Amino acid sequence: DWPGAMAYLGAGRQDDVARLLAALRRTAAGESEVAGWARHIAIPLVEGFAAFAKGDYARAAETLHPVRFHANAFGGSHAQRDVIDWTMIEAAVRGGLKDLALSYANERIALKAHSPINREFLRRANALG
Repeated sequence: DWPGAMAYLGAGRQDDVARLLAALRRTAAGESEVAGWARHIAIPLVEGFAAFAKGDYARAAETLHPVRFHANAFGGSHAQRDVIDWTMIEAAVRGGLKDLALSYANERIALKAHSPINREFLRRANALG
């Protein structure tokens, strides 16, 4: 559902994102393992990316932060999980949240010091006023 939501957001299809969130909320009302995934992973991911698409960067960073610790539960690749972290860092940078942006960027640098994208995130975080 999350990759679909990203596609909808990129295409400006807000109505489809709203329908997807409504379906996820119905699923989350249950007691199954899938309901738990919807509550703790899918809904916050879609809401976080939707906030980012709307330019609400502080909300995006806040919503995505806890999801990153559970994202491996949905079985996504390392690259898919990187998209969460990259979006979170980008949200912190665009939102002017210097301490948060520096924290995320330094964490990425510690994991992959030679990554050009990580170095660029750190440069941009350091440049925040």
